[in-house]
Amino acid sequence: MKLTSFILSIVSIVAVIVMAIVGFSSPAAEQASPAAGDSTVVSAGKGDFVYLQLDRVVTEYDKYNDMMSAIETKAQGIQNDITRRGQLFENEVTTFQNKVSKGLMTRSVAEAQQEELMKKEQELNIYVGQKQQEIQDEQIVMTNTIMEDIKNFVARYNQDKGYSLILTTSEATNTIILGNASIDITDAVIAGLNEEYTRTKNK
Repeated sequence: MKLTSFILSIVSIVAVIVMAIVGFSSPAAEQASPAAGDSTVVSAGKGDFVYLQLDRVVTEYDKYNDMMSAIETKAQGIQNDITRRGQLFENEVTTFQNKVSKGLMTRSVAEAQQEELMKKEQELNIYVGQKQQEIQDEQIVMTNTIMEDIKNFVARYNQDKGYSLILTTSEATNTIILGNASIDITDAVIAGLNEEYTRTKNK
């Protein structure tokens, strides 16, 4: 009978959910700025090339932090629920195995109960998978939402600035190895995004 091993799989699945959330929500290691010098004033003019540090824009965007907090809260609730369900199931398995080992039920009753427990095992497995997928789907939606916000804001921002090219750098891509601080628009983008988000929240 594989019911006991399933209990261990519940624990591992819960751990996967938590690790996924923690890994996704942990801000990237502080990125060494590719900028040269201490200036934070954007001096680039129309037609110039500029860049932004995408990791910073995302993790310092208030909407991202609000959405991530909501997902983390939901994930914690799911973790608690799965743990509770797993413990209840483990208790049922233990009680069943004790009765079987002590000869307290007939073979036909034992077979019927074993079949019922295996059905519960399957249902719990499906439930855990659904909840794991639910969290992953919400992470995807959050990522798409945040990136769409950034893209739309930068497009509006550049209508006035008129830059010829806006590049991004991040921990993952490191598109820009070295860039002057005077053409780094990261702070301006973060400030603008948060200002718009605050207005939206207060409506």
